[in-house]
Amino acid sequence: MKTHFLVVAIASLSIVALQAAEPSADVKFARTAAIGGMTEVELGKVAEKNAASPQVKEFGAMMVAEHGKANDELKGIAASKGIQIPAGLPKGKQAMVEK
Repeated sequence: MKTHFLVVAIASLSIVALQAAEPSADVKFARTAAIGGMTEVELGKVAEKNAASPQVKEFGAMMVAEHGKANDELKGIAASKGIQIPAGLPKGKQAMVEK
């Protein structure tokens, strides 16, 4: 009987640990939105620096400003909810920006 209880307790703790390890939908959304916003800022910087057209440079500047502002708001909300968002772009996104 004690062995059965111990097995059930360990199984229950394992399930709880697995659930805790899996981020919630809110956490996934916040992280995905943060990466998207950071990507937009970096691509806006590329446009500002490299575009020949003044309109494209202006659009790049707008992307940097607007997405930068949204990113800052997201960071604040995420922090208040205890959600950690990435500090930088994942390697794949960074490679795309550099390309």
